Amino acid sequence: MYFRRITSCFALAILLITVDPKHCLSDIFNGLEVNYQTQWGNAQIGNFKIKTEKNNNKIKFQIESRSEGAISIFYDYKSNVVGTSVKHNQNWHSNSYTVNSIYNNKRYYSSIRWDQNKRKLFKKIEPPIDLKKVYDIPPSTLENAIDPITGFMRVLDKVNHYQSCNIILNIFDGRRRYNLETKSLGNEFLVNDRPNSFTGQTLLCGVKITPIGGHRLESKWKPETDKFSDIKIFFGVINGSTYLPVRIVLDRWFGTIIVRMLKS
Repeated sequence: MYFRRITSCFALAILLITVDPKHCLSDIFNGLEVNYQTQWGNAQIGNFKIKTEKNNNKIKFQIESRSEGAISIFYDYKSNVVGTSVKHNQNWHSNSYTVNSIYNNKRYYSSIRWDQNKRKLFKKIEPPIDLKKVYDIPPSTLENAIDPITGFMRVLDKVNHYQSCNIILNIFDGRRRYNLETKSLGNEFLVNDRPNSFTGQTLLCGVKITPIGGHRLESKWKPETDKFSDIKIFFGVINGSTYLPVRIVLDRWFGTIIVRMLKS
């Protein structure tokens, strides 16, 4: 289902004024709470709540999401994601990543933990990946792969320190292995087209995803035809100092999905 795939992408991605490069980005995330709403066409289909904690060089994200409105009648969805990342040598590294989700009363669970050298990972997946429905994940592709939240923090560092999002990341979320590339597309001024949404100048980034394993054998998705403008993330300055994703727009063959940050 497309909503589940979009949620996974956001848990990644899930989110112009010059920022002092000496500013410690992780300090912003000490006790931060952010809410997002998801719209498909004219219908609201879901919401996300992100909570963060910071302890020295470690950061913890908790993301709760659920379906809303008419879509819940035929596709009931809720998910809890908990991830921790550690900053070492000026870069974020994966520590742990757990997803506990329910789709139409069926539970899906995955947990990944990286060793101290950040080279090996240990994973638990329930139920196991069904190779009759999805591509296998080559074990060799998991080396140096990071979780979506750690990838998100690397992009945020790039945006906040250099006002650029040109980066390629090797992502593994427990069930899917893919390469994610973000590219700077310039600046754009956003108008609050919905109550409590963001207004102001933003840094615009495009996203392309290259599947490696875990994606469906039968799918209308043709990643080789994707453009950076198909998935756009708008980073706006929050609290006068820090860029965060304030809007995400996904243009797909089945329609346009928009995720908006809501003002607290």
